[in-house]
Amino acid sequence: MIPINPLFKASVRVGFMLAIFFSLISFTAAQTCVQPPTGIIAWWPLDKTSGTTAQDIVGSHQGVHVNGVVPAQGGTDPMPDPLREFLVILEPRLADKTLAQLRAIANVTQVLAPRLALVRADPETMARIAQIGGVLDVSDDTLPELPQELTPSERLFVSAWEARRQPKIRPGEGLSWDAPGFLPPDSPVDRR
Repeated sequence: MIPINPLFKASVRVGFMLAIFFSLISFTAAQTCVQPPTGIIAWWPLDKTSGTTAQDIVGSHQGVHVNGVVPAQGGTDPMPDPLREFLVILEPRLADKTLAQLRAIANVTQVLAPRLALVRADPETMARIAQIGGVLDVSDDTLPELPQELTPSERLFVSAWEARRQPKIRPGEGLSWDAPGFLPPDSPVDRR
């Protein structure tokens, strides 16, 4: 039997342990979607689907889920937006005061003075808005019939709001502009 140098044996053991160590590090890194920034003192990936503790993978600042928070399996879908857009029809002579009240409790995204406003809010807030004096109607869907007193400009505003809420079919929707065969809307004439 050939004698093996003890230094060689030790270096093989160290090499083997380093290989295991680095494979564990790369496995852990592969499990984290986004790497923690350099210098950060705590990082909670919130990727556990059970338990009451939010593990800190950088330091020792463990978190605790409170107020009924329940971990769940994640995904790539965006969170549903609880806010919706509503059309609010105002009484013209009270419009300024009513708009001020609307702005105090919700996000008013557009106004066609003096009578129409688009408001982004949750349904509970919209129920409160419907009770404000000077609010004639609140709708989050197409109006069955437009009020007769609306001007042509106001009717156009309402029609545009209703139309933009409808699904649109666009050729190439979702494709990259450099996808084979895709022509952008303003494609040069010589590429067609």
